[in-house]
Amino acid sequence: GDELGLESIKERTQNDLDMMTMASQLHGINQVNLFNSIEIDKSADLVEEYEITSSYDYSLNPDGTIKVDEVLWEIEDSGKVYHSLNAAPGVIQVVKQLHKLFCS
Repeated sequence: GDELGLESIKERTQNDLDMMTMASQLHGINQVNLFNSIEIDKSADLVEEYEITSSYDYSLNPDGTIKVDEVLWEIEDSGKVYHSLNAAPGVIQVVKQLHKLFCS
């Protein structure tokens, strides 16, 4: 989508969303639900800071060394701002849900 813009993937994205909605409404089928982002205003209560994806800003100091600033990555979608989660919290979600499905 970068070179051709969002229009080139819009139909496929909408089809994916429609299929996920349909699948979430099926009954009698075990489901594992994952999330990879969390609203910023809820993140402090629900996750630890190390679970949030970082963004790095680089600049040059006057002495020629490189300065690295680490900030929490923020994503804006439909007027809401989210933090993206690292991979490990997603793996933990999968393991917990699979254990609940198959070992309970």
